Amino acid sequence: MGECPREGDPAPDFEIGPGRRLSSLAGSPVVIYFYPRAFTAGCTRELRRFVELLGEFESLGATVVGVSADPPGAVARFAAAHGARPPLFLVPDPARAVIGAYCAGSERGRGARRVTFVVGPDGRVAAVLEGLRRAEGHADAALEAVRRLAARRRGPGPAPRSRTPSACPSARSRSAARPARAASRGRAPASRARAPRPRAARRA
Repeated sequence: MGECPREGDPAPDFEIGPGRRLSSLAGSPVVIYFYPRAFTAGCTRELRRFVELLGEFESLGATVVGVSADPPGAVARFAAAHGARPPLFLVPDPARAVIGAYCAGSERGRGARRVTFVVGPDGRVAAVLEGLRRAEGHADAALEAVRRLAARRRGPGPAPRSRTPSACPSARSRSAARPARAASRGRAPASRARAPRPRAARRA
């Protein structure tokens, strides 16, 4: 077994299902979460939360893979009981080959400890999530990490357009400019007020 994968390291490859490997998902993000044991309280809450958020993961092109040391039959029942469906896959790892490759083994027994790896589209580990207070918090934290990856791929948005002044002056600016033009020509601006007409003298 090599060194434990850390952020920036290539994610160890493994088989997710028949004809499907982690390496075959290159170009899209993958969430790999290790859980201690099927049907326990914390692991059940965690799986349910991943199922609840599955639509959001799917909209970001992400695949979710849960791994435990449970036998295949127990994993299949666990997935069916809580509605796990693609792109969420539960992988049995009774031989602990995947658990060992990711250094995700439990110190107290033969199962896995609760730790989540977020793998970027480049096949490298983008985030390692561990020590969260709630088991189901791994699903929310993983979704945030996938969102950050998606935002990084999109890059910064287009710069806002600068508002240039209009080439056509407003009516107020045109009327204000008239006295200035008249003064420059040596003429006083014409007044709009008309002088009163003189009255005709009465005949004696």
